[in-house]
Amino acid sequence: MDSSLTLLESDQEKLLEKLGIFKIQGRDKVGRKVLLITGKLFPARVVSIEVLKKYLEEKIYPKLEEKPFSVVYMQTDVQTSKELYSKLKYVTRLEFLWDHVRRSEIEMPEFVYDHDEELEYRPMMDYGLESDHPGVYGGPSMDNNPLSVYSLRDIA
Repeated sequence: MDSSLTLLESDQEKLLEKLGIFKIQGRDKVGRKVLLITGKLFPARVVSIEVLKKYLEEKIYPKLEEKPFSVVYMQTDVQTSKELYSKLKYVTRLEFLWDHVRRSEIEMPEFVYDHDEELEYRPMMDYGLESDHPGVYGGPSMDNNPLSVYSLRDIA
């Protein structure tokens, strides 16, 4: 059974609005509006794709005025996709994001700054060589086990 059916469509839309997952904020370096998406907050288990599509079409896209725009998608636990990378500019750190968007016009959630600061002290996470999973946090980034050089980000 699809768990998204447990909430009424109107409640799903209200949840999307309340969580503030989609925000139009600031402009990129060439003047296009920026759509901020906080993927970490997205309630995928309770919001159907139909409700999401309707919400975007009715609440978000009209504010973009059918003009080109940039997307900043924030997610600290993401699985990579070659199809995604072919269409987006992927940056791992805030310092690289500021090369593309106007810093003073974008308000980042605190978890983004926290993650960026953690990367400052654990640079191997940038390359998937150290886990950011709570179960192995604080442990050595690499040990004598050859499997430790692979990303552990997808451990559930």
